[in-house]
Amino acid sequence: IRRFCKEVGVPDAFICDPAGEHTSKDVRTFIRESGSFLQVLEEGTQWANRAELIIGQLKAGVRRVMKDTGCPIPFWDYCLEWKAAVNNHTAKNLYQLNGQTPHFHVHKQEGDISALFTFGFYEFVYFRDHTQQFPMATEVLGRYLGPSINTGNAMCCWILKVSAEMDSKNNGFLTIVIHFFHFLHK
Repeated sequence: IRRFCKEVGVPDAFICDPAGEHTSKDVRTFIRESGSFLQVLEEGTQWANRAELIIGQLKAGVRRVMKDTGCPIPFWDYCLEWKAAVNNHTAKNLYQLNGQTPHFHVHKQEGDISALFTFGFYEFVYFRDHTQQFPMATEVLGRYLGPSINTGNAMCCWILKVSAEMDSKNNGFLTIVIHFFHFLHK
């Protein structure tokens, strides 16, 4: 909520369902101090919140992308952030948006879509791994997990690097090691 208020601004009201994380004392205090108020929906009436419809569509889209790309379940949160960003940077046929994207409607400026549409989610990409020692190649294969928000420039991305290493403790069997990288696409 703090990040939302800082980046977007404080809304007139926060409308939420009665889940504990939405109605805690800390949340209520922050919202009251920010000059807004908390409107809690009656339990079992989540359909009354228009955002719930979009959340359902977003979840269905994430399931579809995860299935289509073969992305492992532990990376669902990266897929969700990527899918939400794509949704927010795509124009909708809604009267309230006036032919603009949701991002433009909120921020009053066009969003940079370079990091979203250069690669598809969980697509194979090459990137430079400057930690590699000679004679290993510095250009290595990884999987694109989406833009890294608030880190680096607009093309800074999350990359999943998979490497194989011999493990002496594992009787010489090959072990797959997964590394995360912030990758600055140049």
